[in-house]
Amino acid sequence: MEIALEISGGFAAIPKLSMPMTIETDKIDVHLADELKSLLEQTSFFDQPESVGTTKPGSADLMTYIVTVRDGGRVHTIRITDPITDPSLQLLIDRIQAIGRLKRP
Repeated sequence: MEIALEISGGFAAIPKLSMPMTIETDKIDVHLADELKSLLEQTSFFDQPESVGTTKPGSADLMTYIVTVRDGGRVHTIRITDPITDPSLQLLIDRIQAIGRLKRP
């Protein structure tokens, strides 16, 4: 399985934090891979709409997260806009970021 995350927006974009990241679950610790797979199931990721959240007028500094998951023949991308009201989606993004940072030099 491959999980990609792109981040855009925010008041002061920090390049290192907003760099796109890709995690291949067969190349990371099995426990971390299982955690990500479990979070994808909890969020019903492949059943989510293409866009989650709405930006209110005057909310120019909010973050947008684009998550793409490739699993076998399935590919799904969702765009999630702050504020993230679904705690399971927030946890998924947090864990993707944390695990993705472990891979960086």
